[in-house]
Amino acid sequence: EAGGGGGSDGNAAPRERKPRPEQPPAVPGEEQCSGLQVVVHNLPWSVTWQQLKDHFASCGSVDRADIQQDNRTGKSKGYGTIRFTETSAASSAISKFNETEFEGRTIKVAYDRYA
Repeated sequence: EAGGGGGSDGNAAPRERKPRPEQPPAVPGEEQCSGLQVVVHNLPWSVTWQQLKDHFASCGSVDRADIQQDNRTGKSKGYGTIRFTETSAASSAISKFNETEFEGRTIKVAYDRYA
């Protein structure tokens, strides 16, 4: 009977590592994202998802808009995401609204690398 230690007992076969699939080097904001969703930083705390959606609707059809909120307090974290139905709309949103003023603050708009 061995004490806890987490080590191998010597009888177990070594675990085989599965090779990772070959992937080209990731270029930030391009290969690893869908190209449909953008993230908007530096939003005023008071902005709603509807205001965000309405502001970006001129770029194309918006599938959904969300404001990220603190799970405990329910208050805005100051950023949100917008998912478009076409990649051209997301591209347009970045070129049209990045580094522009929205509700009194300069926002940053970029591809959402997690979507």
